[in-house]
Amino acid sequence: MPHHIEETGTNLLIEHLRRAGHDAHRLPSKSLNNPSLGVGRLRAKKTFDIEVDGQYAEVKTKNKSFKNLDFISITDKQHEAAQTRDFDVYIVCGVEESATEFYKVRAHTLLAKKARVVVCYEYDKNLLKDIVELI
Repeated sequence: MPHHIEETGTNLLIEHLRRAGHDAHRLPSKSLNNPSLGVGRLRAKKTFDIEVDGQYAEVKTKNKSFKNLDFISITDKQHEAAQTRDFDVYIVCGVEESATEFYKVRAHTLLAKKARVVVCYEYDKNLLKDIVELI
């Protein structure tokens, strides 16, 4: 379900940006080399979601309105990229509500705020399938 929400939010944002006159599209999944990012060879698809007017950008999608927003998070790769190059982070709120809201913040502005750092360990299905038991 979360993946569906992210995809829906990204699609809504791209449509919204295009209606506002921007050139917006998803990034291709192949590796890209964009020296203007200042981070060397970068697998952009794993770091950023979209490109807007020639600049990489990240999309964060939430079910609830901005008023009820709990948090957004950026990945280590996005945090690292933001230290050398500013980029937009779009926040799409209210995806499953009647009125979708669109917000934008610069990555450098986020870095200026004190973030709570959370470390987690993920185990995907391939790792679990041989060790779990149905109860």
